[in-house]
Amino acid sequence: MTRKDLPENPQERKVIMLLSAPEIMDLHSNKMEWIKSPNITILEYPFDNDSPILKTELYKSLDMANLIETGAILSQSPYDFKEYADARKLEDLIHFNALNKYTLFTRFCAKLGATRIYGKHFESEQNTSNKEFGGKAGYKIAEASAQVNRDLESKLSQELELEDIYEGDPNPNIEEAKQFLTDNHIFHDKVFTSLLEARTGSGKLKSRNISFSMTSESMQSLKILGKIKYGPFNADGNYTSKCNNLRDIKISLSVEFGKG
Repeated sequence: MTRKDLPENPQERKVIMLLSAPEIMDLHSNKMEWIKSPNITILEYPFDNDSPILKTELYKSLDMANLIETGAILSQSPYDFKEYADARKLEDLIHFNALNKYTLFTRFCAKLGATRIYGKHFESEQNTSNKEFGGKAGYKIAEASAQVNRDLESKLSQELELEDIYEGDPNPNIEEAKQFLTDNHIFHDKVFTSLLEARTGSGKLKSRNISFSMTSESMQSLKILGKIKYGPFNADGNYTSKCNNLRDIKISLSVEFGKG
């Protein structure tokens, strides 16, 4: 919805849009339903010199990341609600979130006393929601989305280390690990919570082969972004179509823990 400020509630700014006054007027005159979304904040840009927005830490952070510009569509990180990425660059957005999730996973394992993480393998699963797109147009969109997945898998495999070695701790700080899940908004992920349980109390887990999604949280963000249609962004529905045809990318690896 159109606002004069940046809301403190992160749920209200899952997406931040910076639009000119004429663009905002056009959206309202055309009665676009998506602008009523409680997850989207639309701000008139450029801001007045005395705007309170300029004094907020969130604005300063976005400005330092070079994300402030007319027409910007910014997607909130699923893990850090004060961190955003340019949603117009679909591949970069998913890549950004995937790297963050992997980093969080390795940090979490380290807190649980991991000594080694290795054997990374990426695999895509077909998103079945692409059935609605038929004919040649649908085929081209599906192929474009498949290429995005191939590019992402290639980039991730090149950027992530093949092996991480830690000193390990046979008696991990479980409360600290729990807080880590809460602080980074991943306490709902069963892969993370099951590891936590397995490293709690006596008879601690020594090793486990793990597979988890690198993109599931991004898919939730794309559900919001895919409904946005204005001017040059998703006017013909291509962004929505690509989102619906994207595949979930999973990573498989092995984790070893210190003996306790």
